[in-house]
Amino acid sequence: METFTTRALRGHGTLGERLRRVREERSESLETAAADVHIRKEYLSALEESNYLSLPGPVYVKSFLRRYADHLGVNADMVMRLYEGEAGVLQQQEKRQLAQGLHRKPQMPRIILTPRHLKRIAIGLIILGILVYLGFEIQRIIAPPELIIESPSDNIRVTERSLQIRGTTEPEAILRINGEEVIPTETGSFEDVVELTEGLNTIVITAQKSQSGVVEVLRSVLFEKPSEN
Repeated sequence: METFTTRALRGHGTLGERLRRVREERSESLETAAADVHIRKEYLSALEESNYLSLPGPVYVKSFLRRYADHLGVNADMVMRLYEGEAGVLQQQEKRQLAQGLHRKPQMPRIILTPRHLKRIAIGLIILGILVYLGFEIQRIIAPPELIIESPSDNIRVTERSLQIRGTTEPEAILRINGEEVIPTETGSFEDVVELTEGLNTIVITAQKSQSGVVEVLRSVLFEKPSEN
């Protein structure tokens, strides 16, 4: 009866390098060994390079190593101990690299400005300035004019039929009081007199520029004739 004995891995280097030396001592090609142990050639090559990260996972790595050790006639338990040691070192290296990556300050990308870039930036700034100016101009044109009524105040009672309206607006505004146009002065001030009817009077003051909306202010005035004694 023929008996088989296993031998320990000798020499130095990684586990993969030691397994490769055993295979080469047997004058066996990588293709032949892969076919005999039913492991894909690229997986077997990764084992001999100790490149465990390119293999499907730790469970597969351990299975491949045991099968390969049995095929080469080396001590499988020793192979597994060597693998566990190398795997532990790899895990520690990955943890250190991860910690270094978390603490490493992100580097700001370097910006190199060429004359072409500067020219494009200048053109962009000019276009932006023109657009901002046009925006302000359009807003100025379509915005209703300011209208301030200085007199009278709202909800008052008077005993005189004639009521003076006084206020300010923009000089170019079209101003109307109860539908009648009033021309502002060059500074935008205006005055007008309204004849009241007995009872509650509503005075409507509006101002509008040629392309703008209308701004409207209302004043409620109660006119009561003085009592005759």
